[in-house]
Amino acid sequence: MKTPIVEFEGLPSMDLDSAKGGALADLYHLAFGDRIAAMRLKNGAKIYEKLKGELQTKGLKLNAETLPERFIFKWFEEATQEDSPELQELWAKLMASAAGGNEEALNRRNIDLLSKMQPEDAKALHIMADAYFHLEGKRHPMMDPVQWDYKRLKSILKSHYNFSDDVVIDNLIYAGVLRDIEKPVVDNNKIRNTLSRNLGRGYAFPNLNAALSIERLIEFTSAGLILVTGIDFEPYEVEKAEARPEARPTR
Repeated sequence: MKTPIVEFEGLPSMDLDSAKGGALADLYHLAFGDRIAAMRLKNGAKIYEKLKGELQTKGLKLNAETLPERFIFKWFEEATQEDSPELQELWAKLMASAAGGNEEALNRRNIDLLSKMQPEDAKALHIMADAYFHLEGKRHPMMDPVQWDYKRLKSILKSHYNFSDDVVIDNLIYAGVLRDIEKPVVDNNKIRNTLSRNLGRGYAFPNLNAALSIERLIEFTSAGLILVTGIDFEPYEVEKAEARPEARPTR
């Protein structure tokens, strides 16, 4: 295979043949040579073992003819770069769901979201998905969507699920799986209290600034919901069901 020629605007082109290109050529072969291929093959082998387990559990066989070629190519391109067992598990679950005919799993944006996630995000995503579907099943269609208080959610993840790093929710927001929303909240008790005090001072207006606060809420993005539906998570550790993050009260 012919070695590429690297060109930079304003500089002479450089042949990446090691004998001609010097240090830059060495860096190229280190980054794109046999080592990178070996790494991806190793990752691919581990994911394939996980995928076989998922397929056996679901009673499925992997038939490439039933899956879109673009999905297979993009999945393989991104999945084989992942060396984290936690995320390899999600890549395997996504492909198994796609093989089972899950239309949500075939959304190629799922691949973009997974490729942005950190290893610790996998556990948090499973917990959030379990809590969401548990709460969604009890939610009346006219109620607000399932949302969580940002601070309380972080506290629950640390206290009940042993997360040592409290940035995992921020990671999922950055990846596009979750989003945060700021909503103004009026405390009726504070309105009554300030109104009572102000009436004693001769004017009948409450202190609205004292009664107003901003509530930071977390919810799944539409793309995030497609992802967790596509991965088709099983319930997260039944013994921890009572520690599921509860939704914020509907106002």
